[in-house]
Amino acid sequence: MLIKPIDPADSSQLLQLAEVLAHCQPLLAASSTTLRIFPVINTAGDPSFFRAEDSGRCNEILRAIGLHYSLFVPHFVWPTPLNASSLETALSNFLLANLIDWKKLADIEKANALDAAFSTTALPEQSRRRTLSPNDLPPLATFTLGAPTNEAIIFILPCGMPSIFFLSWMKALSQNHFVITFESPYLFGDWRSLAEPACEITTEIGHIQSIMSGYNIKRAHLIGICGGAPIAIAAAAVCTNSIASIFVLHGDLNFGPETPRTPFQRQFQSLLSEASTSLKRAREVHSLFMDPAMLFSVPPALAPFILYPYADVELFHRYAKINFALMAYDATAAAQQLELPMLIVINGNDRMTHPDASLMLHHIVNGSRLQEREVRSHHDALLINADMLAAITTFVGEAQ
Repeated sequence: MLIKPIDPADSSQLLQLAEVLAHCQPLLAASSTTLRIFPVINTAGDPSFFRAEDSGRCNEILRAIGLHYSLFVPHFVWPTPLNASSLETALSNFLLANLIDWKKLADIEKANALDAAFSTTALPEQSRRRTLSPNDLPPLATFTLGAPTNEAIIFILPCGMPSIFFLSWMKALSQNHFVITFESPYLFGDWRSLAEPACEITTEIGHIQSIMSGYNIKRAHLIGICGGAPIAIAAAAVCTNSIASIFVLHGDLNFGPETPRTPFQRQFQSLLSEASTSLKRAREVHSLFMDPAMLFSVPPALAPFILYPYADVELFHRYAKINFALMAYDATAAAQQLELPMLIVINGNDRMTHPDASLMLHHIVNGSRLQEREVRSHHDALLINADMLAAITTFVGEAQ
């Protein structure tokens, strides 16, 4: 029997869906249940906008994508469930933002032509993955782009944020630099097989040292973003001869009891403290974050990635322990040891991490530079933009 080829436009939409799902693998794989997705559209409440066979068709396509590309996939539902979680809402909004049209997908004919359509396309190559095996620490998953050299830019991401979100940053910077990032083994990969983390800053420093040793890096430029900033400072104070510069972006910093904190920081740290005490308490706190209302002001392009640590209660419990320790870490002594180029970027409109804490860092580190960016929110700093890439490139170039 002849199989009618899928229309090129439909094939393009299928590949787009596969690519988006590939980016969302950390959340989909870690979730303790199969996440539901739904079309985020204005149908004036018409429950008949999608027929039962439309939903079945969308799930058929999702299963085919999962099987062909070895991906975890969500389950399509219609109408929108009243009890949709923040994870499901974030994922559905992300698919909409990436122009996934479920109505068109449901209209694709010839189910037996799906394999033929997928066989002609492959998902775009992402970063190179390599697992390091440091002494006294669990295996560390690292991701690189660019021509390997003994000088590198190392991204230290916010606690619990999947590295794949920063792939676009890495691609842009890897045109002229060797770029590395990594994921905590206590929160990613085979994290269930590990004992609960000790949550000491020495563990975080050990990850940076493992990268320096594993890739034979002689000069590193550390980019500490939000909760990655204190790790960058602590690592630089230990690896004094090999850290060439530090770029701090909207740092979540603590320099003792007088450090200014936003209301969000105080509340969030309190919740993390409670969730870190036991799995029972973590489950209670976790339920608060399942409310879709928590997505207010979070850009759709960011939500599935910052919500990763909430995909599972036990994962959230570990995240709470690690992130609480990072927020409580007093970076004063480490910062006082630094004598290297440092660019500190703040946002006066930041309601999540207090910009005056970064100002304190600026006063502690002699010769550091302070730059204020006018962006709408703390989250916007995580979205790739030409100005920030230019600032990083210029700063790293000056630190040569």
